Amino acid sequence: MGARWSGRRSGSFGLAGAFSSQIYKHLNSGEGGFLVSDGADFMARAIILWGSYMLYARHGAAPSEDHFRQARLDMPNTSARMDNLRAALLQPQLAQIEDAISR
Repeated sequence: MGARWSGRRSGSFGLAGAFSSQIYKHLNSGEGGFLVSDGADFMARAIILWGSYMLYARHGAAPSEDHFRQARLDMPNTSARMDNLRAALLQPQLAQIEDAISR
């Protein structure tokens, strides 16, 4: 997290980037991690796989409903979500990410 290659940040290559937020990482929630992408169809599928197969529209970073229509019909119901407490630990740290990277 925070690395660059030819001026581009890690996680910005390809369809998606995945980051760990376990202890000793720049952002620390104890366990867990997060996924980033600008691919709306990909993120719709990831949100469903994450376990939000019914209330996906409430997800804070969800793409529009159109991206969920087909995915929700052919995806298994799983649960790979970070709990709210760990997510709450990460939120204030995001504002300080540049400081964590420089340290």
